[in-house]
Amino acid sequence: MGRAIRTALSVFWFLGVFLSTTGSFADPLNGHVILAGSSTIQPVAEAFGLAFEKQYPVVRIDVHGGGSSVGIIAPQTGLADVGMVSRPLRHNETPHLTSTTFALDGIAPLPMRATQSMISVHSRSSTSTPGLSPIGTG
Repeated sequence: MGRAIRTALSVFWFLGVFLSTTGSFADPLNGHVILAGSSTIQPVAEAFGLAFEKQYPVVRIDVHGGGSSVGIIAPQTGLADVGMVSRPLRHNETPHLTSTTFALDGIAPLPMRATQSMISVHSRSSTSTPGLSPIGTG
């Protein structure tokens, strides 16, 4: 199973478990969940939230950015149900929060010519692939 599929399944599982704790498992999922925090997690959370809302139309998922520090503070102050943090929790944060990893990422610095080459390859291949658009065109 690919990493993207595992990530998607774990996010859907998490949202399902979170929402199902408000009622019995026999009841259809309903409710409202607010996620806040890391701007690097935000686009993924928004995409999964929209997909989840399509599957469960009575569920509302709001996703807000603000950075990892917001992801630490918002759930503790009641401003969010779930905090999104793109770093390990610090020792002084762990007594107050529970951490669940749903994805790992990496950063690789590339020389400018390599980046331009990747954009060129992606642009050429995506124009001939249905459903994909070149970088920067949406």
